[in-house]
Amino acid sequence: MRVIGKGMVTAMLALLATGCSSTTATRKQASLASSQVVQLVNQIVQSAVVALGNLQPVGGTVASGFVAPRAMRGPVTFQVSTAFSCEQGGEIQVSGTVAGNVDDATGTGTLTVDATETLASFHRTIEGTEMIVDGALQLTGNFVVLSGTPATSQSAALEGELAISAAPSGSGACSINLSFNFSTETAVATVTGTACGYTIVL
Repeated sequence: MRVIGKGMVTAMLALLATGCSSTTATRKQASLASSQVVQLVNQIVQSAVVALGNLQPVGGTVASGFVAPRAMRGPVTFQVSTAFSCEQGGEIQVSGTVAGNVDDATGTGTLTVDATETLASFHRTIEGTEMIVDGALQLTGNFVVLSGTPATSQSAALEGELAISAAPSGSGACSINLSFNFSTETAVATVTGTACGYTIVL
């Protein structure tokens, strides 16, 4: 297993560059350089963090930037529903729920993240390699609430397999198994796990 690390991942929509087309999945491992995998992982994790920062209370308004529209108490359910259009074509969509119970007296609780991050003909050129990525990753985690508001430190995980068409290096599969911690104040994440045959430490 190859090990790579390249600093922290920032969740900024401005960095969500690029695009789309169609691709055919294969079981052969996609042949990508470590620096290319780092950028792909950044994109995937950024999308998840941004989506978790825009929770939509069921029957309510958007809780933008990790700020709840009201103090959370009792049974609560939030929708995760954020789509990113890619400049080169295609999209990344994150959808699902964050739900659980928050203590009425203390405002403390742990909500369960149950969502999917889908890359649909996501088209991006990284270091001269044109990539078209398709697939769905399970987004899971525990969303901690303290005093009725999201805790500053949260954790989640992404797991699944992507199909990558990459010219000129060729097409293949990319297995993703990532855990990440992120700040609700700065939207900065640290990431560990595996992606496309590399061990990730970011």
